Amino acid sequence: MKMTLPWLGANETSPSDVRIGQRSSMLEYDQPLVWVTLLLLLGGIVMVYSASITLADGPKYANYSSNYFLVRHLISLVIAIAVGIWAFKIPSKVWDRYSPVIFGFTVLLLILVLIPGIGKGVNGARRWIPLGLMNFQPSELMKFAAVIFAASYTVQRQEYLHSFSKGMLPMGIA
Repeated sequence: MKMTLPWLGANETSPSDVRIGQRSSMLEYDQPLVWVTLLLLLGGIVMVYSASITLADGPKYANYSSNYFLVRHLISLVIAIAVGIWAFKIPSKVWDRYSPVIFGFTVLLLILVLIPGIGKGVNGARRWIPLGLMNFQPSELMKFAAVIFAASYTVQRQEYLHSFSKGMLPMGIA
């Protein structure tokens, strides 16, 4: 179904013809953002490798390979990319619906970190939950959870956002 505009001739159509039931020919993602992200990932790989290659020479890491931290970083990146692709496939309506649950679960994880035996302390700070091969830092998940929770909150409470006490203060407390 083509949409004609009054200022166009009878046989002309606008550049943005409306087609009902068809997908847009636009890409489903932001290509420049993907390229910048890939460049940052490559820069991070170089930095991790250059900063850790000499650690195997020291007594603390004598039993490790010079590529140990690079391999761990690459494994983490593969996991992160897989989770990112999975998250990209989930519609925003689902994120909006489950944002309070994700936020609450992440707050629970932040509390669990403080419990001895569950949270792992490194250099006097209890920030990690051990998962066997790797440690998980719930504060990283909270960055994501806070963003989707704030987005959902502001959409649902648009009429109150003009008031600080009714609109923004409850979000600030959360």
